[in-house]
This record gives sequence, structure tokens and C-alpha cells, in this order.
Amino acid sequence: MIFDIKLEPYEVQMAYDVAGRRFIENQKMGRSFGHGYQGTIEKTLALGVSGACCEVAYAKWKNVFWNGSYSDTYNTYNKPDIGKDIEIRSQFKKPNNFLIIRPSDKKCKFVLVIDENPNFKIMGWYPNFTKPEDKYLTNFGISSRPYCFAIPIKDLYDAADL
Repeated sequence: MIFDIKLEPYEVQMAYDVAGRRFIENQKMGRSFGHGYQGTIEKTLALGVSGACCEVAYAKWKNVFWNGSYSDTYNTYNKPDIGKDIEIRSQFKKPNNFLIIRPSDKKCKFVLVIDENPNFKIMGWYPNFTKPEDKYLTNFGISSRPYCFAIPIKDLYDAADL
């Protein structure tokens, strides 16, 4: 089951503020997006805002606290996005969305949220407590990007079960 969430302007603003802090703190640490990402600053900022908005949308849907996590101590923030075991993966809507899980990712539940701001769709989730099946392993034909597990929406667990 797919769940639709609409964010209010003040909720988008809250996510935007957190995304800006995350971007600046990463700059201070000399970091950007990893895994061979080669996007512009504008695209990096847009993806950061999208990610934070998707986190807010999930928290709103589940009626749980969102701490807007980031590190201002020049350390990597290693805790899940929400609660004890929820990691949000955001994507803009495209013809073929996948939930991306990297081999080095946290051991938790990964949730795919599609951004059609101000509307968001909770698509489903996948447990990353053991390695996903090799049939999902791909680099999408981009030799500069490392392999990841791309779980198709049809193979995700029902979001209602979270």
C-alpha cells in the first residue's frame, strides 16, 4: 500500500533549514555526497532538501519525532534518520524508481519516499539486516559509480507493516 502525505509550507521550511545546515557542515568537513556522485552544488542542495522533506513526510505519516539530525562537531552522524531503525531514501518521481541500499549502509529498515513536493509518497520498505539478494546488485551501467542494491518498488515490503 502506498501512503500519500502532504507537507505544509512550514514543514517544508523546517526541512529546508535542516538541509542547509547539513550542507554547510559537510562543507566544513570537506565532504559532499559520496559513492561517485558528480552533481552540481545546485543539484546537491536540491537533493539535500528533498531528503530532509522526505524524512519530515515519513515522521508526519507515522506521527513520530524527527530530530533533523546533522553533525556540527565535524563527525559523521551514524544514527538512523528516524527512531532506532528507520533510514529514509528519497527520490524524485521518475519512470523507474528503486530503493537504493549500499553494501556499507546501516543495518536497519530502509524506506523509499517519492518527492513530488509538497506531496510525498511512502512507497514501501526493505530490511537491511542481512545482505539483500545479489539479483538487485547494479551500478546502473555507470562505471564511475560503485555497485549498490536497487530494490524495485514491486519487491518492497508493505509500508503499512512498519
